[in-house]
Amino acid sequence: MLWFKAARTKNIPLSGPILCAKASKLAADLGHEKFEASNGWLSRFKDRHQIVFRVISGESANVNQESVDTWHSNLQAEILMNHSPENIFNADETGLFFQALPSKSLVIKGDSCSGGKESKNRLTVLVCANMTGTTKLPLLVIGKSAKPRCFKNVKSLPCEYKANKSAWMTSELFLQWLQSVNARFRREKRHIAMIVDNAPCHPRPSFSLSNVTLYFLPPNTTSITQPMDQGVIRCIKERYRRGVIERLIKAMDKGIELRIDVLAALHLLRRAWDNVSEACISHCYRHCGF
Repeated sequence: MLWFKAARTKNIPLSGPILCAKASKLAADLGHEKFEASNGWLSRFKDRHQIVFRVISGESANVNQESVDTWHSNLQAEILMNHSPENIFNADETGLFFQALPSKSLVIKGDSCSGGKESKNRLTVLVCANMTGTTKLPLLVIGKSAKPRCFKNVKSLPCEYKANKSAWMTSELFLQWLQSVNARFRREKRHIAMIVDNAPCHPRPSFSLSNVTLYFLPPNTTSITQPMDQGVIRCIKERYRRGVIERLIKAMDKGIELRIDVLAALHLLRRAWDNVSEACISHCYRHCGF
């Protein structure tokens, strides 16, 4: 409880996972091997000390069911007929506020809640994997700075990195990525189906693709038809936040301020992506009817 009060005094947002992780570490340090920071323990701890959540500071638009049905019966059926599961891919982008701490914090009842100002430092992450989960393409991360200071003297990056002023996917970046994907599968002598949404940044290429056939999802259907949206991206973000929490606890123990720069974010993203299982990915495809 002393650690909790000290953290809140410094206006550090504390979530349930942060508190459980710290409790587990303290128990291990004290030799309590049988201690488990379960949801039940967390609930009892909050009740005992009158701790509550306070707010500090997905994509589910209206779905066109007719378009979904047409997709399932026509294009999706065509993809499954012409490509084996290991050669069916989906790619999707997501935004990541890579320095953001939890948006809610545990506080003692009656206390004010501040210190969780949302980070405006945003990255765009392109996630792509096949239907079986056996081929996960390297993440493409887009930031605002072409050469962040944290990249100085770094020989190789854990993820592919591009930059523009908005840190968003653009038509140019997407087409460059598509060409590199085509080159990869040409070397591997594989012909794949690549499923993407119909966002403006995903134009039909003017050049030919020898080993990639591009399929576009119908408008207003991606919350149902896009596999990466069914849990893959959420898994990456959950594992990323877990990595941030681990770093936050270490920084607090050392009495220093946590700083997540772009390079640290790339390492955390790479580890998060590596830890997304084949089963998770294949389940998300099945959820979309594949």
